[in-house]
Amino acid sequence: MMFTNKKQKVKNIFLMLIFVLHQLSSPDSVPTPAVKKVSVSSESCFLLCRVDRETTLLWFKDEQMLNQSSSALSLSLTVHKQDFNSSYRCVAANPAEEKTLPVRVRTTCGDTDDNDTNSSTEPRNYNILIIIFCVLLVVMIILAAFIIKSKYLSRNKTKTNGQAQGSAGTQEEVQYSEIQISNNRQGENIPESSTTIYHTSLTTVYDKLEAHRMITDNYAENT
Repeated sequence: MMFTNKKQKVKNIFLMLIFVLHQLSSPDSVPTPAVKKVSVSSESCFLLCRVDRETTLLWFKDEQMLNQSSSALSLSLTVHKQDFNSSYRCVAANPAEEKTLPVRVRTTCGDTDDNDTNSSTEPRNYNILIIIFCVLLVVMIILAAFIIKSKYLSRNKTKTNGQAQGSAGTQEEVQYSEIQISNNRQGENIPESSTTIYHTSLTTVYDKLEAHRMITDNYAENT
């Protein structure tokens, strides 16, 4: 029984040694890096690559290594505006593994362009609003002048037409007609009237047509 116990103890020690050696030869997996934009200016962008456990961090531009830190939680990088179109990546690594995070600087630091665009567009938008307001004001003034002129001309035209109609109504219409006297009535006496005969030997006379006379004559002929 003592031999069995010793054998079990040796076996346990052996298993423990195997576990320790495995832990020493297989380090923890590399944490995934993350990139954060810290600040942006008109000339550059400040980036920070970070991990949640200490490991080796590296910054690459294309195939060139720019910065490196061993056993670090973060690693910073300043990218100038003329290099925004270059390819950058942050790498977290240990002896057994590495993880890479590509970084598009123009997208990550896009606020620079937005700020520049906004600052340049705001005065332009203000000028456009002023121009639109001035154009609308001129159009309104022209419309108002046209409406006033139209009303004034219409009023004068109505007044002129009324005066013309009034003067035409007051004028008496004179018509000329030829009166023929038959032979059988030459001996009869012609009733006096307002008819004016300039020459008794003539058969043509001039007379003024009056409405009340025409009505009276028509009535006499009918009766």
